[in-house]
Amino acid sequence: MGLVDWDLGINDEIKVNFLATIYLNLILSLALALMAYFSAILLGMVHMTLWGFLFIALMMAVVVGTFLSFLTVLVVLLAHRYGLDPDNVTIPIIATLGDILTIGFLFAVIRMTLFLDLYFNII
Repeated sequence: MGLVDWDLGINDEIKVNFLATIYLNLILSLALALMAYFSAILLGMVHMTLWGFLFIALMMAVVVGTFLSFLTVLVVLLAHRYGLDPDNVTIPIIATLGDILTIGFLFAVIRMTLFLDLYFNII
């Protein structure tokens, strides 16, 4: 569509899409945390407070969402710079890296939550 160009840098179109992605991540993470908590209650498997579910979900949204958003902008701009179609390059790269990084960040956030639980009793 001609909205992304390396010479333009970070234009308004990229800024709006970046912020929309962050907001969407936060809203969906909040909804998923609530669904996970109430599902655990219905199944009688509650081992964590609602705040624990919310903390893990929102931390994941912030960490992974922000990291992958920056990475997506970088991949799109690099693909455009080297004459590649960003539609063909960006989706496979970000999908693969997103899956791998999400698992790693999830492990790190859960470990951090368990560590913080010792001092702040959030679980």
